[in-house]
Amino acid sequence: MPAIAVVNKIDSLNDEGMKQLQQQNLFSEKAQEQHQREEVIFISAEKNINIDKLEEKIYSKLSLIRVYLKEAGKKADMEKPLIMRHGSTVKEVCEKLHRDFVAKFKFSRVWGRSAKFPGQKFKIDHKLADKDVVEIHLR
Repeated sequence: MPAIAVVNKIDSLNDEGMKQLQQQNLFSEKAQEQHQREEVIFISAEKNINIDKLEEKIYSKLSLIRVYLKEAGKKADMEKPLIMRHGSTVKEVCEKLHRDFVAKFKFSRVWGRSAKFPGQKFKIDHKLADKDVVEIHLR
């Protein structure tokens, strides 16, 4: 099972306390024997330290991707991504948005790592990558 070890309130530690914490054994002997030792992420929620690192680790450990949606002729909404599983297709995005989108699907345009060039046209079976921007065109 995927796991992430997170230590919060690091802003309340001095340098010596931080060194001691990093050197301590935070995992059980059984987990170490099975070579399942995980990276420890030190954060401060109050001071926003390493929160972005924690967020990236959560996405990678759970095999999630962020898909940003865009309406034709408008800018993409980069504030609220649609969270999908790794390997998701445009069809799965359509299904998550509205049950009629699959039946009315015409084509999609994609900006991001899964496209060879910005705004490339794709059919409904195209696999998306993390942080892709998708514009869905319906009939």
